[in-house]
Amino acid sequence: MSTENLKVDHHLSECVASLYLASKWLVWLILIATTATAGALPLGLTCIALACVAWVLEARQSIRDPGNWVLLSCGTALLVLEFVLAPISHTASDHLAALPLIALFGFYSLYSVFRQPFAFLYAKVQHVPRLRHQHSHWWLVLLSVAALFSLILSPTVQPWAIAGVALSGFIGHAWLQLVGVGSAWKPATERKVGEFEFRRVPNTPEDLKPLYELYVSELMPSLQEGSKFVPTPVEKLVEEKMRADMPFWPQIAYFAAYHNGQLIGTKSCQFDAPGCKLPFEHGHTQPLSLNRLREIGNIVELGKFCVAEKYRMSPEVFAGLLICTTELAMSRDVTFIVLQSVLRSARIYSKMGFATMTKEPVANLEHGVKVQLLAKNITAEGQSDNPLMANVQEHFSQYILCRFVWRQIARMAISRITHRPVPVSIPTRDLPGLAVFA
Repeated sequence: MSTENLKVDHHLSECVASLYLASKWLVWLILIATTATAGALPLGLTCIALACVAWVLEARQSIRDPGNWVLLSCGTALLVLEFVLAPISHTASDHLAALPLIALFGFYSLYSVFRQPFAFLYAKVQHVPRLRHQHSHWWLVLLSVAALFSLILSPTVQPWAIAGVALSGFIGHAWLQLVGVGSAWKPATERKVGEFEFRRVPNTPEDLKPLYELYVSELMPSLQEGSKFVPTPVEKLVEEKMRADMPFWPQIAYFAAYHNGQLIGTKSCQFDAPGCKLPFEHGHTQPLSLNRLREIGNIVELGKFCVAEKYRMSPEVFAGLLICTTELAMSRDVTFIVLQSVLRSARIYSKMGFATMTKEPVANLEHGVKVQLLAKNITAEGQSDNPLMANVQEHFSQYILCRFVWRQIARMAISRITHRPVPVSIPTRDLPGLAVFA
């Protein structure tokens, strides 16, 4: 749950390669279109120069793109036509850009049909094939449009039209990298970890009632330790908690763990909403404001965490619930996770790198139970001595993980211009200093 655990170096090289791919096509299309108006000689030399520069840059990234040979061949062919055979006629010179564009489109189309999507040549993270298909299809469509423009438009309009295609390609490439298209970019609603199953539960009273019953039953020993606890039947406590939470269900996602069809664990994510404070800020004796954190990144509060006593020694149950909630948080661009934990569970989160927001535990207002307020920045490096943290990331969707890291890197680049703090620059240990206590 830190940049170290999210393999930031691995994804950084992916982002660099993806940015290079988009920049390469942006430059190639614009220079081919503009130099074609000057004649065969400038265009031929430009094609050769672009191919050579690409070889040098790609050698540093361990990329082997055979398309560079196609561009080099086009440049050589143009020089041969100009000097060895016959000078190109004025009418034909109006469409010089068509030669390299059609050749590149034809080569990459055949390569993608018979080998693999050509964007795989630039891939550093091998587990996101949908993104490679999207990028390859996107640039092939734009290449075909640019080639068509080079054939039908006049020389005065042609460079501007192809430059517009190139710029659209760059923007679309970045959009696909950041947003993506299709179900692969959405968190899984069901998954398995070991012999346990995990599902997202619909927010209806009928579906959520078993989760609340398990949660209240497992929490009861801790509630009885509270100074304000009044002996109440479990059924009534369940009803009261469901009624209290119901207005916030649109902002809450619930997950459940099952073993052989039996409900054994629960966990929820309550996402921040405008004008609505999280329970983390006011549900205890030390109210605080997280508005300074909100200015930097999005926040989610984890809650309703419980595991049936029989399965508390099975680390897969906790890991599975953690995977579900964290992956959903990353898919919604959340960077700060906060939670309230009873004291007997707080040490688990401390071992996972969470920071305590107060020096001493606070009391829950409803039952007087002592709880610890904990927070973590999942983008910043942090120390964790919990072995779960070394294994959790391999279960994340590579689509969501790649996009999440890409966005953090994009924010870092933008912050150089805006001089605003970004989540990755805020260590977890500094989070208590950003909370404003009443």
